[in-house]
Amino acid sequence: IPCAVGGSSTADWLSDSIYNGVRLKSNLTDKLTWAMKYGTVKGIIWHQGESDATAAKLPCYKENTEALFKYFRDVAGDPELPIVAGELGLFPGVEKNRLEYLQINEILSDITGEDPDAMLVHSFGTTPKEDNVHFDGPSQRMMGKRYALAWLSLVQSRNK
Repeated sequence: IPCAVGGSSTADWLSDSIYNGVRLKSNLTDKLTWAMKYGTVKGIIWHQGESDATAAKLPCYKENTEALFKYFRDVAGDPELPIVAGELGLFPGVEKNRLEYLQINEILSDITGEDPDAMLVHSFGTTPKEDNVHFDGPSQRMMGKRYALAWLSLVQSRNK
């Protein structure tokens, strides 16, 4: 499973900004192209939002995320490519951004609710790493299982 480099806002992805020496959108395109060369892309797992959880970036989050989902599908050549998005964790240490995190999760819920080929994975029951932003190891595994089950559900509904 090729993984694109992350850690940036949706605007950074769309503008192909450089993060850790890598062009984000170009990296994603390269990874999808590589995956299609050697197999079939069966879906996208999207977990992003912390970088957009600011008053300045929130107004564009839904539009940008929808544009990225369309871009993913366009590159993959599949307008119905399953996309599973994950909620941000609402941990005690994110009090200063709690409202923005809630809004990101609500926007992701709206997007996946409007898109029959997308599904949202909830983050309830997860615990953070020391930074109180990212999931700890057990929670990453929990989210991974949720992503897999959501993807499977999308694929099964698509094949009916």
